[in-house]
Amino acid sequence: MNPLAGAASNDWQRLRLTNLHNVLVVPWHDTADQVIKVDSSRSLVSILRRLKVDVDYIETRDVGHVPTPAIAEQCYQKLVARRRELYPKQVMLQSNRPDTIFNRVDWLQVYQPMDGGEERRVAFQRVPGHMSLDANAWSAQATINDNNRIDVTSSNVQLLRLSLNDQMIDFAKPVTVRVNNRVRFEGMVTPAVEDLLNDQSFLGRGWRYYSAVIDIDLTAAIPQSPAR
Repeated sequence: MNPLAGAASNDWQRLRLTNLHNVLVVPWHDTADQVIKVDSSRSLVSILRRLKVDVDYIETRDVGHVPTPAIAEQCYQKLVARRRELYPKQVMLQSNRPDTIFNRVDWLQVYQPMDGGEERRVAFQRVPGHMSLDANAWSAQATINDNNRIDVTSSNVQLLRLSLNDQMIDFAKPVTVRVNNRVRFEGMVTPAVEDLLNDQSFLGRGWRYYSAVIDIDLTAAIPQSPAR
């Protein structure tokens, strides 16, 4: 992504910065910008680097708020030179939106928090309308390990979904999902055309696919491991 003279001063914006893991961020700002001060980008870059998000910051002098064609081309070339992994082994998600569609990063999706708290409306500044935010945030981090094991660390999450395909796991072997160091799923996962098509409809694009899902309710009883 390529923020040009951007800012993110609101809490709800900064809450989501960790979602940019696995994304190359190429911000640009100019020291002579009188519309949005350069410190806005400097602050964001500092936070992204602390979060270990991949960021390549470009700062210029005496250009102003609007980048020149040469600057835009420089940013573009940095973006196209990097190829993003389609199915990253680790994904991170943090949000406080009650709308499920906004609570997904790659193959990890949170459907419901344990306690969202009071819902509030935030008005848009430059266009009519508003969005809803919950008082309490939630987060999840998922990692695909060897031997068909997925480890999830979550906070304030009740219901989550893992979307998978044959490039991520071996469908011929059982899958184990551990959430906060406790086994929450253990068994075979069967790909289905219906799951694939439903997910394509959700994603709205066809260059990635997920043919199976695992839904985990963290309020349900923990399943007993089969005898070995």
